[in-house]
Amino acid sequence: MKSLFGDGPDPSVHRSLSGRLWPDPLTGGILGQEAVEEGGVLHHILQTGFLRSMVLHGPPGCGKTSFTRLLLRLHGLRHSTLRCSEVSSAEIRKAVDRARGDRAAGGRHVLVLEEIDRLGKTQQDLLIAPVDEGDLFLLGLSNENPVRTFLPALASRVLIVGFSPLSPDSLSTILERALSLLAKESGREVTIEDTGRNLLVERAGGDARRMLGSLEWAFELDRKSAGEKQGVLITARSVLRSMGQTGGLHFDRESHFNLISAFIKSVRNHDPDGALHWLARMIESGEDPLYIARRLVILSAEDIGLAEPQALTVATACMTSVSAIGLPEARIILSETAIYLALCPKSNTAYQAVDRALAAVKSGFLPPVPPFFTVQGKSLYLYPPDQPDGLSPQRSLPLGVTYYKPGSSGREPTLSRNGDKPSDV
Repeated sequence: MKSLFGDGPDPSVHRSLSGRLWPDPLTGGILGQEAVEEGGVLHHILQTGFLRSMVLHGPPGCGKTSFTRLLLRLHGLRHSTLRCSEVSSAEIRKAVDRARGDRAAGGRHVLVLEEIDRLGKTQQDLLIAPVDEGDLFLLGLSNENPVRTFLPALASRVLIVGFSPLSPDSLSTILERALSLLAKESGREVTIEDTGRNLLVERAGGDARRMLGSLEWAFELDRKSAGEKQGVLITARSVLRSMGQTGGLHFDRESHFNLISAFIKSVRNHDPDGALHWLARMIESGEDPLYIARRLVILSAEDIGLAEPQALTVATACMTSVSAIGLPEARIILSETAIYLALCPKSNTAYQAVDRALAAVKSGFLPPVPPFFTVQGKSLYLYPPDQPDGLSPQRSLPLGVTYYKPGSSGREPTLSRNGDKPSDV
């Protein structure tokens, strides 16, 4: 039935550039993923149509959806697509029934589950038997590794393949293909300034979809300003305007742990510049500044320790200040603290000492409390300030038990235990 408003524009007009830029079958259209390259398991699937249930996980814009679309198109596979954030058990049962019907008719049915890491355990239970019996082929997509949320019975039945952020070379190749497509669609020559090209590739964070989104906006801005001229030059200025304030940063659970890890390890390695870079990445990605401050408190005790005891005080003051002030000003406090801690000498002797003590206790070393330390033996206790040199000869632990081993960094060598070997009493 015709619309009251006519046939309307071509539906492809409303699709994004990344949606219009289909990968080329088996000719490097999906780039930068070892599993999709020649000899890889996904390349074999594309070539032969051999199917088994699998899950693809990785950050946005790295080729998961492109692989799925290409697989379905190359082999003409019937499929159902469900989004796990809103799927019901009834919908999964319907998909399974449809798949069983296709199998009975001699066909194959692929159930594509987007955001599969959000699939509930009840819904997972419904998939175990159909996957095991070959009634359907499960193809899950996720930005995060779903193993943590999977039932073991389902995890053992699927191939789990990790996708990585795309390399600059792969992004550059995709960018060239996109420029060619824009030129073909517009009927005009499309070029881009070198600075704009570099900005798109470097700030994409390995996400081709985000890069293409920024490119499409920049193209629209410069096409409008070019008027009816033959060519369209995409400028660096338009690229910057199209990127938004965060520069195209993606932030998920894995990025959360990777960024804080890089930040802490840079501080630990006396690298203030590295620490500031990862700090900026976390702030721009929307990380909780109080979480960053808490990690600095831990680092000050774990990695700096007695080499500079004042570091713990500074880090604690940072945490208190960040809690009271918040962003954007908290960035200055975090920066000052990160630089200071990076420049401090490092010692993990306190961290190692308590772990040695804990290990000894867990292994069964449980000597009784000496009688002169007990309430009943209070009269036997020698008060250290009243003893020569302020040191009591009464020993806490048996002779030879040592947990703390002094380090040689910063102020630690100047801290004396004032009598390392008191006599037994």
